[in-house]
Amino acid sequence: MDEPDPEADAALAAHVQAERVRFTFRQDALAILLSPIAALLVVFALWDELRDEVSAGAHGRLLTWAFGLGVLALGRLALVRAYPSTNPSGARLRRWEALLVGAVLVVALWWGVGALAILPGAGSGERAFVFAVLVLMAGAHRASHAAHPRTVLLGVVALVGPIALRFAMVGDRLHGALAIVAVLVVVAMTRSIHAFDHFFGRAHRLAHALQEARERSDALARTDPLTELHNRRAFYELGEQAVRLAHAVGSPLALVMLDLDHFKRINDRLGHATGDAVIRAVADVLNERLLLLHGRDDRATAIIGRLAGEEFVMLLPATDLAAATLVAEQLRAAVEAHALDTDDPLAMDTAVRFTTSVGVAGLRAHDTLDLLIARADAVLHVAKATGNRVVTAPI
Repeated sequence: MDEPDPEADAALAAHVQAERVRFTFRQDALAILLSPIAALLVVFALWDELRDEVSAGAHGRLLTWAFGLGVLALGRLALVRAYPSTNPSGARLRRWEALLVGAVLVVALWWGVGALAILPGAGSGERAFVFAVLVLMAGAHRASHAAHPRTVLLGVVALVGPIALRFAMVGDRLHGALAIVAVLVVVAMTRSIHAFDHFFGRAHRLAHALQEARERSDALARTDPLTELHNRRAFYELGEQAVRLAHAVGSPLALVMLDLDHFKRINDRLGHATGDAVIRAVADVLNERLLLLHGRDDRATAIIGRLAGEEFVMLLPATDLAAATLVAEQLRAAVEAHALDTDDPLAMDTAVRFTTSVGVAGLRAHDTLDLLIARADAVLHVAKATGNRVVTAPI
């Protein structure tokens, strides 16, 4: 069983949290539009009911409340539009999350506390109507922000908490019952929030695990397991792209092909385990040479692969034939100088030495990758006639 990886767990938790915030920002548009529309409906429904003398000034309070919700909606829309298209992380994500929670809480409090300003001039029916609208807004708030439990919980309490407290203080049965309903709404939504939170987190963790597994599978399908170089499939995919780019921009490109000399003798004399070690050693030489190339200048990245058996290939973008031949000679010399220790107690010399033949070809005007490889392979066979040499194909 795999040991827990705290760093991986922390990274996954951060990813899930970033997805919560991103999803909530995406869903917030519905709640933003719903808020001023619902406020206008409240104004329309209560306008005629608030004309008596007791409700002097009620129309002004009602319009101020609705206008404030419209201004807040515009501010929230600006916030949603400003949210980055790529997920922020770390402190930047926490700042965006704080802005999200703060903006939603301000609107919820404007609804919850502002509704109390409507009640003094309203009768029981109008009060019940306002209460019903607040409960419906709490439901819409929960649906729009379900991915972010803290936002939902704070918003629901801010929406129905003030009116529930006000009704509880009235003392009659109707208002007392409505206050109890408000408490039940908060409790029910809290339970549903926890359930949704569990499944949201689980779904994103599974999706993340599947994505990682897919990436690992793709990497394995493109990697030679013995050397961890590009396998034949990956080399051809990347090589064909490099050839097309070289033709498009008129840049030189060269290919270096290596084949170990008398590799069958190594396998027959020392065994396949030593043969595999030799293959890995050559791959290490190629990787070391690649690092030297990148350290020397800023040429495009070379592409190294193992085509089959003891045959390797290196594609050198932005490299002419003369420079590629120099690289090939350096590779040949590095392989010749490399010694591999063996644990065979019967061996007279515990150091295994080996050489390689190298063919080099440069890209011609209408070459495909296959033609380039074929020319390099042709001169490689010439080099193998004597072994431990570099032969360059004429351009």
